[in-house]
Amino acid sequence: MFTRAKKDCAQQERRLPAGPRLQAIPANEIFEFRQHENAELNEYGWVDRNAGTVHIPIDKAKELLLQRGLPSRPAASEGPTGTDSAALMPADSSSGRTLERRR
Repeated sequence: MFTRAKKDCAQQERRLPAGPRLQAIPANEIFEFRQHENAELNEYGWVDRNAGTVHIPIDKAKELLLQRGLPSRPAASEGPTGTDSAALMPADSSSGRTLERRR
């Protein structure tokens, strides 16, 4: 009976626990991760070929952004004008994102 308990204990020691494990070679994994990041930032490639979505080098994206500019909201002059705009106040429930007419 003693030998059977000893045998069961030995089998339990050999099993690996379930769940997350430590990295085997962390230096290699971070090196590969950085290579993948650099490839994404500095090369052209497909994000979704079926949808026609690509990624471009970050330097090229910055140049295009400077050339084209960022989208913006319509100018304030296009909204309500005159005395109507003075009666509009930020709504309390929207944290100021929408306006409501107050007395």
